[in-house]
Amino acid sequence: MKEKDKRQMILEAFRASEFKWRTASGLAKDTGLPVLAIESFLEQSPDVTRSKKFNSHGQLLYALKPGVTTAARSEHVFLFQSVPERYDLREKLIPGTRDTWYATRYRRDMCRGDIVFFWLAGEPNYRGIYGWGSLLGLPYQKSEWDSYGVDVQYEVSFREPILASSLVGDNVLREMLIFRAPQATNFLLSSDEANSLLRFLKDRGEELPAIGS
Repeated sequence: MKEKDKRQMILEAFRASEFKWRTASGLAKDTGLPVLAIESFLEQSPDVTRSKKFNSHGQLLYALKPGVTTAARSEHVFLFQSVPERYDLREKLIPGTRDTWYATRYRRDMCRGDIVFFWLAGEPNYRGIYGWGSLLGLPYQKSEWDSYGVDVQYEVSFREPILASSLVGDNVLREMLIFRAPQATNFLLSSDEANSLLRFLKDRGEELPAIGS
């Protein structure tokens, strides 16, 4: 590559970086979200930021509002797991309240409005899903944790927990990663797993999240 071409590439990269920083700074000021979270949104959603539908500051601001999803991005469905010694969902999962969870995996897949099911690890008599909620924003770095966190709102606490032992009878749900490699906080469900879980919950008469509606 010629030296002139190299300089041009460096200049273009610098301009793109400066544009992203200025855009992120402005959006952060207007939304109150951390600049790093805005930059993460822009990096995760290049298809959105290039779209004619979201080609202005105001439209990007709209995309960052609570509950807003874009046609360019499919909703993701997660399982977040806790252990009772550190965070007991039987006490903590109160509909309408908010909390912050570790975001150690799949951070680039997380976006405001995504649905989260909450799983309590432990003994067979209580291990399972206790309810669901939604992500309130993008993951952000928490210095006191030396890790990333993501804010959630609890929406529904099930009348009775959906025990893991009742899920393994389903051919799809038994293959969820939380059964095969359970040592983590964050799990991303496939569309088949999410749909199977919704059908299972519907048969149990539990309140369902609006996924894909």
